[in-house]
Amino acid sequence: MAILKTSILEKYHQLCIDKAMEFGCIDFVVQGGLICEQVVEAFDVDGNVQFRFSPPSTRISTEHWEFLGQFFLYEKEIGVARGAFVWLEKVSDYLCLATAGAPVKMEPFRDLLSETHKLPFNHPKEVWFDEVKIGRVVNQEMLTRANTFLHSAEYKIAPDRKNSYQRALWWFRHGANIEVASPLLAYICFFNSLEILLQNEKSNINKAKPKENNKTKEQFSNIFGKDVGKTLYQVCYSEKDDSLLDIRNDIDHGKIVELGSGMLRVLKKMVILKALVVDLALFWIGQNQSVGGCMSQNVLEQGLEGLAILSQQEAKELGYKSNGTITI
Repeated sequence: MAILKTSILEKYHQLCIDKAMEFGCIDFVVQGGLICEQVVEAFDVDGNVQFRFSPPSTRISTEHWEFLGQFFLYEKEIGVARGAFVWLEKVSDYLCLATAGAPVKMEPFRDLLSETHKLPFNHPKEVWFDEVKIGRVVNQEMLTRANTFLHSAEYKIAPDRKNSYQRALWWFRHGANIEVASPLLAYICFFNSLEILLQNEKSNINKAKPKENNKTKEQFSNIFGKDVGKTLYQVCYSEKDDSLLDIRNDIDHGKIVELGSGMLRVLKKMVILKALVVDLALFWIGQNQSVGGCMSQNVLEQGLEGLAILSQQEAKELGYKSNGTITI
């Protein structure tokens, strides 16, 4: 079994920093369920291009795309370069939230740092404008929405909760990235995100099933309203042997395996779990303004197979402004 040594990771990280300092920008590849059809740019307060997504997209598989991006450093300084990589992680998290769970992964300097990652020379590169795409298009509105969420979180979430919130978004994005390849691990990721967002304090005394927690019940009622909140709480914690918590525990204990019949339970509940995480993440940004369980309720009532991207009206209610440019 190969083990990746810490020294290798440190060398890779330092090489990324060096390249950023040399070029004055970070070249990266965006992987996942996003499609870029035209150049999308963001600007700083002085009107300079801060970062750019560029077509054409490369179609790797039915649901997997890649396109290029660049993030420009405002100064060739090591602290700026290091901060830029952290910022790219945040952008990835908020793009994932803005698309309600599209897989998003950014790899800096991939083609420069590793020959083994390059696509074959004759790999087909096509831009799919006319056909129906399986993926979500990155455009100015989508980028503005993600940017709005990012900045809303910065000033609406209490300082002592920001790190928790960022961890929750990271777990959510990580789950979205591995959902197809490893649904059991993805489920664990989504549940981790859920419990961080709920700040769950359930106890597990003497290894017995966690007791109902009145504080958590109240959270659901306050966030989603009494009726929807009660239903969602039951789905999470009270459905006998089939709650989201029960499924998480069965995965942890090895009772559900990838080729077993229990996988049907996981896949059925995965959509509800993802919708809950999105609703709760938006509620944190909304600073105690109820989101009404929009996605969660739709999944429960209509049995949706997937999640709808937030409507333009919903984005506006969270502070979205369409002004043609983005200030970051």
